Amino acid sequence: MNRKGKNYFILIKMKKICVIVFIIGLTAIVSNCATQITPVKSESVETSNQFAIIKNPDLDLAVRYKGWNQNPSNLNSYFTTFFVIFRNKSNKKMSLDINSFYLLDSHGEQFNLYSANEVADIIYPQRNYFEEKYPVIPESPNEILDIEEQFQNRDIGIRNIKFDSFTFNQLMPNATKKGFIFFEKIEPIKKTNIELYYKENKIIFRIE
Repeated sequence: MNRKGKNYFILIKMKKICVIVFIIGLTAIVSNCATQITPVKSESVETSNQFAIIKNPDLDLAVRYKGWNQNPSNLNSYFTTFFVIFRNKSNKKMSLDINSFYLLDSHGEQFNLYSANEVADIIYPQRNYFEEKYPVIPESPNEILDIEEQFQNRDIGIRNIKFDSFTFNQLMPNATKKGFIFFEKIEPIKKTNIELYYKENKIIFRIE
């Protein structure tokens, strides 16, 4: 290979390295700018791996802030999501009630939970969307494929919400349940706290 050819490949290699360095730097900047919502340790709350953990004689609760990262991709625009884990340590069934949770933002405003069905209805309103968008049966292959893709995405999104949300019903003896819970979207203000309540248990999350 002549000198000109060698210089060309060196230049290509340098460009690739520059692109990699740029991507790494951009990722670091985005990561540093991203809002962090982490639990605060207290006398009644332990923390581990971003989880707040409350241990009672018969029941353990673990909660962490966790954004939604699957279809529907716009869910985080409407809801603030947490991931919860309950563990029943007793030999009796326990009833878990959706109304036992509520959230206070940094201004003291209260937010209650939405059920999986309510979340799905807000993200995918029950209206004749496809009839409004396509009043006449489409004939072009592109329009037909577009409708099929939208139907598929809708089905996948609804299924994800219902399968991955926490179901509030009975927790069997010595059993564990986990899933997402959904509050109305709150605007995180850095250097402030939000408070998550389960019955009389309070968990403070710090926004950084």
